[in-house]
Amino acid sequence: MLDSTSATIHLDKDEAEFVIRDEAQKLPCDIVLDTEPRPRLSFKLTGLHPLRVWGSQQRLSIHLVHADVNCEAFFASANDGIVALCAAREPIEVGRSDELIEVHFDLINFPSFCTLGTPSSRLPEDHLDLDAAGWHLEIRPPRQSPDIKAFRSPLHLITHSCVMRKSDNEAFSAKEAHHLLDIVHDVMSFAAGRWVAPVLVSGFGKDQQIVWKEWGTRPLHPNLGRIETWFDTHNGQTLAEVLSGACELRKNAERAETFHSSLYWYLRSTGLAAGVDGGIVLLQAALELLSWQFFVVERRALSREGFGRLPGDDQLRLLIESCKIPTNIPPGLTDLYCKAKELNWSDGPKALAAVRNLLVHPSTQKRLPYYDAWRLAEWYVELVLLRMLSFSGVYSDRTRAQRWVGAVDAVPWAKP
Repeated sequence: MLDSTSATIHLDKDEAEFVIRDEAQKLPCDIVLDTEPRPRLSFKLTGLHPLRVWGSQQRLSIHLVHADVNCEAFFASANDGIVALCAAREPIEVGRSDELIEVHFDLINFPSFCTLGTPSSRLPEDHLDLDAAGWHLEIRPPRQSPDIKAFRSPLHLITHSCVMRKSDNEAFSAKEAHHLLDIVHDVMSFAAGRWVAPVLVSGFGKDQQIVWKEWGTRPLHPNLGRIETWFDTHNGQTLAEVLSGACELRKNAERAETFHSSLYWYLRSTGLAAGVDGGIVLLQAALELLSWQFFVVERRALSREGFGRLPGDDQLRLLIESCKIPTNIPPGLTDLYCKAKELNWSDGPKALAAVRNLLVHPSTQKRLPYYDAWRLAEWYVELVLLRMLSFSGVYSDRTRAQRWVGAVDAVPWAKP
């Protein structure tokens, strides 16, 4: 049910139990998804005076009786006798089931794409079927629904509607579904260059009734315009291999955590807020973390102390070479190439480490090629993350002097 006067989707009704000022409360509660100015899960309580919340403890622990959900929330607003609390964490799982057949969800802020059906033909825009690690995921254009029309945020738009199920059509658990949605969140965000998120998640049982839900969204970035990444939007089929690799990666918790942390820094670096100079620092942090994972944690080729004694460019060079990524500065990065020649920077890792050091510890007023250094760092992180996912397909190379949609290259380690 939708609120006709605002961009709000009513998810459920319940009773909320909580304690405020040492007094137990049990009040009617509407669970809603507000979509302006951004999607946000809220609990709207009837019968609570705003002054009872205002000035009290910052966080309330709430028990939703019928949903049997415990969560924490903050005071958000009060209007016309209704107090709105904002969920402290999203999404919130509702219901439990080991007999799910399908999960439906919508995707916010993923770019439009095309997919090769055969070597000489394309599928309709925004149509893709992915099979990975025993799962089948269907991605389609947005469904027609009042829910979709309620999204009136200028910077958040439902761009795709999706269905996931087991490839063999067998039942699966809510825990498995939640786990796969986390993977989808990472994979689609990596492709988009910003956090994109599933929303309006519903799990269906054998009788086609909803037996499990997620309220709210995962981390989400506003759409401030097109972001160019490794993902070429005329080759949407590459998402299948990335999803398969991400499912396999999740079997190693420590490796998966390193991937997720590096992805976080990568996505921070692509946004307008960081800028290319701030982005260089964030990307260097991601590369150092990845190098640590490869050579200290996994291969045990270096001790903690030994790794710490290596110069920054050597840490990068070990990582780049081990992933079979060329260490020479790509010729498309003209400004960086010329500056490296002038200052005797021997290769890409040396140039990137030098630019980062001069940025953080300035000792000269010389102009530095920050934009090219940022492009090089983005390229390195993208390729190392793709390597972690065992990806061997085609990608869009951001170091090219001229870059256009549809022009792709094989990843370096897959070239003959």
